[in-house]
Amino acid sequence: MSIGYVLETAISVALIVVFILLSYRKTNRQSRWIRLLLANSTKAFYENAIFFSSGIQIASIVVLAKVNFGINANGQGAITMKITWSISLLTLLPLLPLSLGNFMFRESNKEQEESAEIIQTSSAENGDKIRETSGRVALTHKDEEDAQDRRRFFLFVLCWMLSVFPFLSRMVGTFGQSQIGSGSGAVVSTNDWALIEQECFKGVNDLQSSQETAMSAFGIGSWLFLSLIVIWKIFLSGIQRQHPNSKLASRFEDKSVFLDTYRPSESWLWMCVCIVTPLLSIFQMWTFFRLQRLQTQMTKASGGDDPDTDWTFGQIVAVIIFTPVLVEVGFVIRNRKMFDKVICEEDTE
Repeated sequence: MSIGYVLETAISVALIVVFILLSYRKTNRQSRWIRLLLANSTKAFYENAIFFSSGIQIASIVVLAKVNFGINANGQGAITMKITWSISLLTLLPLLPLSLGNFMFRESNKEQEESAEIIQTSSAENGDKIRETSGRVALTHKDEEDAQDRRRFFLFVLCWMLSVFPFLSRMVGTFGQSQIGSGSGAVVSTNDWALIEQECFKGVNDLQSSQETAMSAFGIGSWLFLSLIVIWKIFLSGIQRQHPNSKLASRFEDKSVFLDTYRPSESWLWMCVCIVTPLLSIFQMWTFFRLQRLQTQMTKASGGDDPDTDWTFGQIVAVIIFTPVLVEVGFVIRNRKMFDKVICEEDTE
């Protein structure tokens, strides 16, 4: 499944980079076509990635619950648990900027509110029934897009809620009592474990203490960073929707659940999320591959065979699940004349 984690992170970063570069480009017919291509690709990617992530979260819960509750620990060593913690977070981080960036899903770089307001104003001034109808259609389209934004954020929140258990498992595994040591709950003493490692895992490049500390610190910190943003947005959305007339809601009247608006403060905040999130994803990627390599070395040193590195069922499924993004890109490119015609008609209106 490692190819799936790489693809999800890479596609997410690529879409964000294109969107940011396009935001600083002068609007013309070419940029509008690229924006349309980007919007359709982002929609296809998010719909597949969110369910890919939710599947990983559920699988992580099942695997970790067996160990944490003592149901069945067969084949679930410490390295496997650490890998599970890593991929639970790794599949969630790339979706954070997209779940907050509603304008990445728009086919036009103009705010829908502004467009609808202009059409409606022109309708009132000219008394043109056709343009008035267009104004109502624009408002209906805006409402539909807003509903889709809320749906996407809701799905992301569900994935985040599923990731709570892997995070708690990480906290227990990191700060809980170790079974290796001289304490009352220890199963193997430190000296005996050192002898086992020396005899059974010769030639294995073991983790250094600094690496283990960095993995734990960045793993916990990344999840807390993501959670703070999600909790803040849930709180903001709840206040604005459930108590719109309260004093607290009036204080947050100019705040938005989604960050990539054209207001400078919101735009820079979303930009910071777009910069920090890929960096955290890269570190989680390093954690995953470092642990996977260690697991492979330990398995081979003990005379076993590690099937996780083989190109098997999981790898193929991970590639196929992101194929719709490529299909969507190909469809838009293949039918460029049709989309160009739509853009021309919009320009003449």
